[in-house]
Amino acid sequence: MFLTFLIFLAIVVTSFFTYCFIPFKAVQITQNETLFLESPKLYVKDYPHFTYRRILLSNVKVPRIDYKTPQVFGDEKYIDACMFPRFNFEEHAKRSRVYMLHFKDTFCLSNGVFIKEGNFYAISHNCKKMVHQLYLNFEKPKSYQINFKRYHSIISLTHVNFDTFGHWLSEMYPIFLMIPEPIRTASYVLCYNVRKFHIEGYEIAGIPKERLINGELLKELSNTSNNHPKRFCNTLSKNSSPSSRSSDDAFTVYSDNVYTFQLQTCLHMSAISIAFAKQETVRLLQLPEFPLPHRYIIFDRKDSRKIIEINQIFELVKSRNPDIPFEIRSENSGDLRTQIRFWHFVKFIFGSHSSAIFGCFFMRPGSTVAIVEFILCFHSLEYLAIASGHCFIHFREPTMKLLVPFHANVTFYVQFIEKALSLK
Repeated sequence: MFLTFLIFLAIVVTSFFTYCFIPFKAVQITQNETLFLESPKLYVKDYPHFTYRRILLSNVKVPRIDYKTPQVFGDEKYIDACMFPRFNFEEHAKRSRVYMLHFKDTFCLSNGVFIKEGNFYAISHNCKKMVHQLYLNFEKPKSYQINFKRYHSIISLTHVNFDTFGHWLSEMYPIFLMIPEPIRTASYVLCYNVRKFHIEGYEIAGIPKERLINGELLKELSNTSNNHPKRFCNTLSKNSSPSSRSSDDAFTVYSDNVYTFQLQTCLHMSAISIAFAKQETVRLLQLPEFPLPHRYIIFDRKDSRKIIEINQIFELVKSRNPDIPFEIRSENSGDLRTQIRFWHFVKFIFGSHSSAIFGCFFMRPGSTVAIVEFILCFHSLEYLAIASGHCFIHFREPTMKLLVPFHANVTFYVQFIEKALSLK
């Protein structure tokens, strides 16, 4: 009797843990290159249970970076109001780990979500905004009918701001360059969308345009009972620029081998991958390893966040520092290769927060980045500059808004630039 009770108890406990910790297997049927799903669930995992391999990529040799302490300029009006903690960048870099996840026989959506065993999976370290929005689409059971294409090997590396140059360059591209070359060159890259800088950047890494799968152009989704991936994926469009999105928001592929990353979070950068990518771009483009940077740039953003008095600031700082060859620029001209070669010789950059200034990634260590930031808690340029080995200084301008030009105190801004020039 006691033995029977123990057996019964074991069955109950096993069933409980199976139900709680092993994902529910929904109905998944494929027919004529179409996937049928019935009442799938969404799971958010660090490492999905179907992960075939977890490959450490951050055990690479990189040049030693001298991580400098970021500086803040001005009185209480201009300093960090968000009380963000200071990082020990050197310690952070030592502890950084970049893992590539390898899945077998998996469906991928172009927004970075995966389908396995009839359910949707998001990597928990992907953009939190995206994952939280996805939850809202699973309030009741749905049926899905999804057209897909087959590939042998797919790289999926994306997040909600994939089509913004600064986010892609600092958060995605360095990690992409760490992918082993045999995998990189044998795979197709599944993209939420493809912009000109994506094509140029991936070509530098050995991926021709023909191997980029543009999810924005290849959306051929059908539906069952009006419940289809459009409803699941279009949450991304609510949090991104309207011009870069369309009504159907994902393209689905099936691949024998899928490579993705745990570390692909919006505003989250990997110090080790940045150091590696800086070294790798110098090698790939055959740039001088030890150049003599000589360009001092005052960046005049022309649309939103333009500093209205930028010309007065430029003229005053030039007159007070006649030995420094300042130049004013309004854009990164040329293709990405040309831009990288230009930034390779930039010693100093000043400007208001702009995606274009993320080109400081390609400046040589020891250069200076001086930024006018939002009063909000933006630290992405700070992280990129410090991880690149630059001197970094900023202040937070209370009058700067996201989409409009703003006025500046010319004398204060010139003092800020001169303080930045003194950093070593």
